[in-house]
Amino acid sequence: MTGVERSIGSTVTNDPTITYSLDGNILTRNGHTLSGYGTGNLRPHAVTQVDTPGGKKIEVGYDLNGRMNSRVHKTGTTVDSQWYFDWTGFGKPYSMFDGLDGHLFEYDASHNRIVHKRVHGLTPSQTDLEWEEVEKRIYIGGAME
Repeated sequence: MTGVERSIGSTVTNDPTITYSLDGNILTRNGHTLSGYGTGNLRPHAVTQVDTPGGKKIEVGYDLNGRMNSRVHKTGTTVDSQWYFDWTGFGKPYSMFDGLDGHLFEYDASHNRIVHKRVHGLTPSQTDLEWEEVEKRIYIGGAME
């Protein structure tokens, strides 16, 4: 038998497009080079930089809880997009922004998502009153309206 059999019965085969370092970090995958990881005991397996086959670079930042708080896409030194992420106290996304465009999320008392707003004109340092709502999705009983 090739690959690894999981407890659910599926089989994972060796993928020749993935290479690993001696400590288990992925070095390459599908032509992408994962060239940056956390250092020392601070998230040693968290990817911090990816170099794509087309010469683009993705830089990833994390907060103290290990959640992604930024993702920057670059071509050379030119920033193509710059996403910022903010999280609720219970570990779910509150907001994500690329420039003035973004998404805001609201949750009920049981931490289930109840509202997803796509917005324009808000930067992370502004208040909720300074944006234009582009689209709003409401979730009722686990379904999206």
